[in-house]
Amino acid sequence: MEASFKEITSVIKNKPHLYSLLSSEYYLPDPSSKAITKEYLIKYSEKPIPIFVMKNTNVIHYCYTYRNYSSAELLELWKIN
Repeated sequence: MEASFKEITSVIKNKPHLYSLLSSEYYLPDPSSKAITKEYLIKYSEKPIPIFVMKNTNVIHYCYTYRNYSSAELLELWKIN
């Protein structure tokens, strides 16, 4: 997906539009994060990508069933069993 800055700006309307396109393929920080800048998002179009990226398929979101316990309490429960 290597593209010039001119090509990107002709297709991409604004930063939220670029974010939505990239977030369909890559795992990105929250859009309200200070890390999400136009320069940061444009780095995803460079080849090789100069920043650490993860594809959405490689990210695993765990569903914790012990929401009533703190981490220390869960550790104690784990030690008992």
